[in-house]
Amino acid sequence: DYGERFGGSRAWSPILRACVRAWSAGRPVAYHDLLPNGIKLSRKAKAITTSTELVTFLNELNEPVPYSSGKRGGKKLRKAIFSDRERENISKGIELARKLTRPIEDAVLSRTGLSSANVTDFLNGFLKWVLALRKETGIPHALKDIGIDTNRLDEVAETAKRDPNDGGNPVTLSIKQYKALAKKCVMGDR
Repeated sequence: DYGERFGGSRAWSPILRACVRAWSAGRPVAYHDLLPNGIKLSRKAKAITTSTELVTFLNELNEPVPYSSGKRGGKKLRKAIFSDRERENISKGIELARKLTRPIEDAVLSRTGLSSANVTDFLNGFLKWVLALRKETGIPHALKDIGIDTNRLDEVAETAKRDPNDGGNPVTLSIKQYKALAKKCVMGDR
């Protein structure tokens, strides 16, 4: 679901499967590889090479109107499969997936293997997306903008340390380290 804003996205597993399929065949991921489930992979779908063509393709998809009399003026009634918002979310999601996976795709298809530069490019692309999403949705840059100030750093650090997910972090942080991190978040430092 390319339109999910909160929680774990269900889109990433199919995206990764599509990438592996394409890369295993020795080719870059194409737009049609990332179309939502249930979309017929026609010649027209496989011919999509730009975001504009993708939106046009999605706009042309339609289905019969349920519970209609079936005919009006000799034609069966049909409606668009996706709303304007859904088409926009699908298009943006596919563009994002292509952009984020491109550094890894380049390494895989060139058979040079993943380097720190490929991973850094991937992470920088992801960070830019997060920052753009935060700006688009009006999420403040600093915790001080939502009422958390430096007077609450001990509370924030202790809460973070008690969080059940603390043990699953790649780097284990102490309360002192959480406090330093929280201070940067309050002030908006990177």
